[in-house]
Amino acid sequence: ESKDYSILNFSNINNGFIFGNSIKEIELSKISINGNLKFMNNNKVEIGNVNINGILDFNSQCFDDQCIDDQSIIINNLNFHSKTESKEYCINLFGNVKINNSFFYGNSSCKNGIMKYDGEHMNNIEIIDSYFNGEYLNQCLKITDSLKSEIISSKFEKGASYKNGGGTIQIEYSDLIVKDCEFNDNFTSENGAVFNLYNVKYFETQNIKAHNTTALEKGSLLYVYSSSNYRTKAFIFNTEYYDVGNLKQPIQKGGLIASVEGFSNLYLKNFFGQNLNGGNGVGAFTLNQESVIEIK
Repeated sequence: ESKDYSILNFSNINNGFIFGNSIKEIELSKISINGNLKFMNNNKVEIGNVNINGILDFNSQCFDDQCIDDQSIIINNLNFHSKTESKEYCINLFGNVKINNSFFYGNSSCKNGIMKYDGEHMNNIEIIDSYFNGEYLNQCLKITDSLKSEIISSKFEKGASYKNGGGTIQIEYSDLIVKDCEFNDNFTSENGAVFNLYNVKYFETQNIKAHNTTALEKGSLLYVYSSSNYRTKAFIFNTEYYDVGNLKQPIQKGGLIASVEGFSNLYLKNFFGQNLNGGNGVGAFTLNQESVIEIK
């Protein structure tokens, strides 16, 4: 059956549904919504075979000094197009989140990015077989305060960040594993066109491909910084990396592959790179302070 089983159009894009915390479990299926969905501390939310043109907002699990311990969000077969007047992120997620076989598209009304996930130091997000397109307007994904999240068999295209770095994925205070993913045509005017890591303890990629990826400052594939309290360990295994710096603007500080700063450790194995062009003689890697890069 078509996803357009039912259609709900709100005349004002800022209008929509608000599900209060008295509703513990919610299931949305086979519906198209032109408007907003807001969830207020519900225990379990399932979204399947749904089109959304608008925003998707979940509240923090913690309110009035109490936290929901088992909040669950399951998203399958969602086709999401960002649309709002103005918002930092057009999707805000909390709790334990599983996303499968879904499509996300950016919009200029999302000032920072398409999706932000906050694990609140106790939860994780898992993304499988999904697609993100920032339309050169948005960062695709930000993950913060997650215990150990995963992104598997997904594609990220045209992610862009023009002020904070992390054109595709920005990670703060979270552990993340990325497997069998593809990254195309991603950009930032700052640091880390694909991955931007800040105070991450553990990060790993396996079997990724990245094409036409450029950070104008440094760290086109990866920018990582960690303090002495975190000491990031980042592992990059089995990577194909093509066509960096194919812009009229030169890369300013280098790190065509990676910039590793602070107290961070980067390990690369089975890495293949081709057509890396900095434009002004900058190098493939930069590092400072007590950082380490090991290549095998």
